[in-house]
Amino acid sequence: MPLPPHLERLLDECDVMPFKSSGPGGQKKNKTQSSVRVRHRPTGITRIATESRSQGRNRALALERVWKELQRRATKRKPRVATRPHSGAVERGLGAGGGQSQRLHQPLAKSSPDALSSAWCLMMRASAMNTTSSATLVARSAMRSRLRATSTSSSARVIVDGSSIM
Repeated sequence: MPLPPHLERLLDECDVMPFKSSGPGGQKKNKTQSSVRVRHRPTGITRIATESRSQGRNRALALERVWKELQRRATKRKPRVATRPHSGAVERGLGAGGGQSQRLHQPLAKSSPDALSSAWCLMMRASAMNTTSSATLVARSAMRSRLRATSTSSSARVIVDGSSIM
């Protein structure tokens, strides 16, 4: 079975070792050395072929596999171009909108109802994640100061996580 020219050139750089394959097939498979192992000397790539009962056909198959692996290694991978954050990054808050720490440390407008509700949302988000990080403490202190600034009576009290914040 004649080999294509590119495989002929590759054969000069390879060690071809016939061997007896194992597995089902009976006496014919156990006695003949029809399987082929091809090792590319410069790179150390090794591929085998045991599909056929013909050693020549198996040699061509194994050489073709070495050729494909060399081609695969020779091609450069295209770099990934980031188009948008993936869903895991968005869930963790690492997307284009900024992370949790950026949201927690944003300054709040003085004594506006929107600022009070956003501070409340930040605190609830931090407490839902069961965190006692510095970001949570910052959100709690921001909430305390906003509540003190907007409350008219001294009896206003907000309870979060089972503890009062004022």
